[in-house]
Order: sequence, then structure tokens, then C-alpha cells
Amino acid sequence: MSDENKFPATTSKWSDNIESILKNLGESCLGYKWMNMFAAKKNEFRYNTLMYISIILGPITGILSAINDSEVISVLQIFITVFSFMSGVISAVIKFSEFGEKSNLYKNIAAKYASLESNIKRQLNISREDRVKAGDYFDWISKSYDDLFSSSPLISDDIYQEWVKYTKENNLTIPKELGNANSKEINIPNSVTENHSVDVDLSKFSDGKMKYEVARMSRMK
Repeated sequence: MSDENKFPATTSKWSDNIESILKNLGESCLGYKWMNMFAAKKNEFRYNTLMYISIILGPITGILSAINDSEVISVLQIFITVFSFMSGVISAVIKFSEFGEKSNLYKNIAAKYASLESNIKRQLNISREDRVKAGDYFDWISKSYDDLFSSSPLISDDIYQEWVKYTKENNLTIPKELGNANSKEINIPNSVTENHSVDVDLSKFSDGKMKYEVARMSRMK
């Protein structure tokens, strides 16, 4: 079946309304990219802080254990016990909190949002007559965004507040309340969805920079 038969003529045309919706989705991608990178850096900071503390406590405990002065041995035993306990707790927190895995997950999600954002920007930056069909592209972007949004890890409210602060400082659009940027909640024009088949070849819109973005953000500190 040809594209012409699958999509009515109205879905092939670009309009100001469609472009506005895509711009809003792009801004949402920018926000979630920023928040996921912030979450990744936050997890890395916690992991590094706990690791440094653990590294310091080990040698200190060993040095204190080597002191045999009878006058201070009772006091040293208290410090040795406390430091050993703290070292054990920190090691357990590092192991079970999985800061490294969480950080990588946030980076991967951020890279995918970055890929969608750049894809939308590239599409909107070219003239309408040179773009792909509006219906095809809108379906792909909506599906990609919804799938990514539903599979993304939760973002804490304090990180969202940091994003709000960042947008105000940089004169960006203040985002909606956390979790309310889902494209399903955006008023999609009937000209795009009316009689529209969901059988879209997503691969023809795939972003070739995806692997690069994932690798690049995995290296970011």
C-alpha cells in the first residue's frame, strides 16, 4: 500500500498549529534531557562522595588499630569501632543504591530526549516543502515521545524545581508541572489524526545521532 493511500492529503500538509505542537514537544524534550542529566550528575556526586569517604576511613582505621599506647587505647577503640561501622554502612549503601547504574540510565534517557529534540529542530528548520509528510512525522514523534516518557525513570520534584529555576535564569519557557508534558495531553489537530493509519515505518525517521548521543553523555561527568 502506498503512502498516498495510507494517509489522506490533509495529513501531508504542514500548518502553524502542527509546528507549534512540535515546538512544545521539543521544549519538553529539552526539559527532560536537562533534568535527566541533572539526576545523573546528582547520582555521580553521591557515589563519588561516598567512595572518597570510604577510601579515607579504611586507612584511618588501620592507622588507629596500629597504635598500642595503653593510655589512649580505650579511646582509640571507640574511634576504630565507629569508623569500622561507618565504613560498613557506606559500603552497603554504595552496593545496594546502585548509583552508577542509575547514573548511566539517566544519561541514556537524556541522550534519547536530546536525539528527539534535535530531530524536531532539524525538521522545523527546513522549509515546509522539503519536509517529510506532516502526518507521518507527527505520528513518529508522538509515539517516540510517549514511549520514552513512559519508560523513563522518575524525576524528583527538587530536580524539577532546579529546572524551573534554570529556565527563569536563561529566559526559557517555564515548563509545566512535572509529568504533565506528555504529548497525549496536547491538543492534536484533527487534520493530523483523522483517518490516520498507525502503520508507520518508524525507521525512516530514526536519528542517526542516537548512538553518538548515548556514548557522549555516558562520558560526561
